[in-house]
Amino acid sequence: MPELEDFRHISKRNMMATRAMHKMGDISRKDPDLCLVFGEDGENWVGNWSSGMGFMYVRFPKHTTRQLTPEEKKQYGFSVRPAVIVLPKDEERKQRLTRKREEYRHRLDNPDFSGYKNEMLCRIEVLDRLLADGRAVTKDILNKLVKQYGSEVNLDDFDSSCVIIEDYCETGGAKVRGGTGLH
Repeated sequence: MPELEDFRHISKRNMMATRAMHKMGDISRKDPDLCLVFGEDGENWVGNWSSGMGFMYVRFPKHTTRQLTPEEKKQYGFSVRPAVIVLPKDEERKQRLTRKREEYRHRLDNPDFSGYKNEMLCRIEVLDRLLADGRAVTKDILNKLVKQYGSEVNLDDFDSSCVIIEDYCETGGAKVRGGTGLH
C-alpha cells in the first residue's frame, strides 16, 4: 500500500465505487456507493467514502470507479449538465453574458479566487463557445477541456458551470444562489 501522501492532488470530484483499499485493509462495498476523490496515484483514485467510518486516503481502483450517472446526480442533489446551451436573442442579456465572461477572466488573476480556477476556466470556455457560435454543445466543450487539462478538469465544476450559464441565458440568473449575479 502506498504511503498516505504518495499521490498527485487533483480537483475534488464525486464518484461511484465498489472496491476500496485502506492501510487497515479492504473496505470495499457490495454495491456502488458515493465517494469523494481528491488525488490519484496511477492505478487508483485517492479519497474517502462519503459515508461510513471516516477512513481517509482510501485507494479506489480506477477500473472499478466511475462518474455518477445523471440519475445519481439528481439523487444526491448534484447539478445535471444540459446537453446544449442556446444564446438568448435579447441583446441586453448577450451584453451581460459578455461582461460576465470578463469578470470570470479577471478572477483567474485574483489570488482570492485561486481555489476556483477550475470553475472559472469551465465558465469562460462555455461562454466563449456560446458567444462565438450562438450555442454551446457541452460535451464538445468538456472534451476540449479534458484534452487541454486532463484529469485536472473537475466534472462537478463543469456541470455546475453549465447549469449556471444556462440559467443566466434562460432567466437572467433567477435560480443561481450566491455569487455576483448577471449584471
